[in-house]
Amino acid sequence: MATSETTLHTEQESLSMWNFATAGVIAGLVAGVLNNLWIMIYPLATSYKVPGGIDTMSVTIFSFFPMLVAGIVYYLFCLSGFKKGTRNYLIIGGIGLIASFYFPLFPETLGFIFTEGVPDGFAALTIPMHVFAGAMALILIPKFVKANHGK
Repeated sequence: MATSETTLHTEQESLSMWNFATAGVIAGLVAGVLNNLWIMIYPLATSYKVPGGIDTMSVTIFSFFPMLVAGIVYYLFCLSGFKKGTRNYLIIGGIGLIASFYFPLFPETLGFIFTEGVPDGFAALTIPMHVFAGAMALILIPKFVKANHGK
């Protein structure tokens, strides 16, 4: 009578910070392009005058670097396990995205930046940019990392 032998192969998860940082860079580039398109299209469609300080360079910087940081933060979350880290990253990222709506929805808190008052329509200009960046952080980064996980 032959006996069957079952073996369980367990491998330690190998995580590459490079993979997470690359995901952040790609997400940052996509968020930067989308947000720059938005600040060009929105004023044309609505005749809204974009306030000073919101230009191509500032939008690119504030779209790109948070995504790079998000990729590294995602890596740090995943050090405790890929599934658990992904879950925690998505929860904290979702909370962060919702919190990022505070300043556009309550622009009077930005009085130190807009000394002449915050222009009407500021939320309609900025909230979509937060959504674009948040989507890149919460969807594109995990998707890219998962696609390259274990390779």
